[in-house]
Amino acid sequence: MRLLVLGFLACVLTASHAAHACGESLRYRPQVGQEWIFGVELRIVCRDVRKPETRKRCRIHYQITAVNNDSWEASFKTIPYGQHGPYRNPEDIRGPVIRTQSISKVTVRSSGQTLNHPGVPDFARASHERMIQNAVRMKQISENNLKYYPGVYQFCSGQMRANFQGELLSATTSTNSPLLLGPIIGLPLVRLSENDTSEPFGYKDIRKLNFVRVKDGNADTTATSYSLLQTVTPASSSSPIVVQFDVETEMAGGVNTGSAIRLSGSGFNDFSRRDGMPLQGRTDYIVQGLSFGISGKSFDVEASFLRLDGWRRELFDAMMIANAKALSKAAMPRLPSQLSAELQTRLLKRDRMIFISDRDPISRYAPPPHGSKIWNIVDAMANREMEDESPEAKPSTDQKRTNDAIELSRAIRKRWIDVYRLATKVERNWADTSGSFSVPARMLGRTDTSVALLRTDNGQRINVPLERLSNDDREIAETFGLTPDALNEVRQIESTRPAGT
Repeated sequence: MRLLVLGFLACVLTASHAAHACGESLRYRPQVGQEWIFGVELRIVCRDVRKPETRKRCRIHYQITAVNNDSWEASFKTIPYGQHGPYRNPEDIRGPVIRTQSISKVTVRSSGQTLNHPGVPDFARASHERMIQNAVRMKQISENNLKYYPGVYQFCSGQMRANFQGELLSATTSTNSPLLLGPIIGLPLVRLSENDTSEPFGYKDIRKLNFVRVKDGNADTTATSYSLLQTVTPASSSSPIVVQFDVETEMAGGVNTGSAIRLSGSGFNDFSRRDGMPLQGRTDYIVQGLSFGISGKSFDVEASFLRLDGWRRELFDAMMIANAKALSKAAMPRLPSQLSAELQTRLLKRDRMIFISDRDPISRYAPPPHGSKIWNIVDAMANREMEDESPEAKPSTDQKRTNDAIELSRAIRKRWIDVYRLATKVERNWADTSGSFSVPARMLGRTDTSVALLRTDNGQRINVPLERLSNDDREIAETFGLTPDALNEVRQIESTRPAGT
């Protein structure tokens, strides 16, 4: 009896850290009425074009409607994202396509006059022709994405059915993804073994799809088939409630299309023992023989998903990395001094036209510390009144540039304030220089000498001297933390600014 008890205890203790130590059978445990929300991101890098990266996000909602003996059912909806977050309605998606159509029509209509005008240099004609061709291609690409990849680029909804091992059995609506990634609603469904989780397992399948061939922006489809082979290996996990798997994927096919389609991928998936549902996963693929966007037949693709509970959804909607590393330099690079100087020059001297698209690269970076020189410049410009540009006033070029600078400053300041606010939602471990002090907490704010933290394990509020924090944690506190005076100023801005500014 003693040996039996000791053996049982050893199995339990080991299983709390590694899924492969003792036999265990995992399965999905959905409950009727439950809602699962996942964020999905695709990063597609084409090696054959000058600006190769496409980053596309969407959110998937599953509402559990039925649980049967061998499967479960759910209604689902997908919400696509643009550059700055989720779209609110389908009209927001069609807007860019319509604008592209308008630009191309105006460009083509005026091209005859422009190109045939006496005295126009040959290089100007060639440049204008390239602009026309690019506008037409972008219009075609936008329409192709909406048509062939609805789950990623459009609002979609329908019904689905899956088994308790995470295999998608059926769906009433197509949610096809680019580059052989399959239905987007199936991407967060971690595949589980029918037997013992502690043993590696694999599965193979023959699948059919409509192969999309893109040339010069035009697309056509051909029905084809491909084989899929995936192996899943249990891996060690640092959490007793999480089972982690290493995943290897190989796909090949498309013989009748005249293209040798190949896809190889490796990554990981995390599954919750406690909740009986997926948590997160990521797979990096190398794809050959397929096209996407303007051109290219060789791609690196990173496909990831994350369960969006609480603060993670807010960060994901703000186009940030939605995990505990969100405030790190790797996840959110700090504003480079060169870009800061360029922004300062544009706002103060206004010696050239400023377009709102210039704010897009700014949004990739962390805001500067509140009260820094560049913050004060942006804030002062954002507080200015827009100058009258009515036809009666006949605005000058300087007025237009000033208004462009004001509009740009307001957009940048809004982004920075949003990030300051979201930084207080991130749950992460804070440590000291020696590593002996480490607590899970959210940052509430800071003074010149300390940071206020709210512990997430016991709800206790503590103040930690900045000098005691590790170098990385101190830098995070000084970059994202707001002093009481700064917090009051930000609240005043938010209470008085018009919506969207």
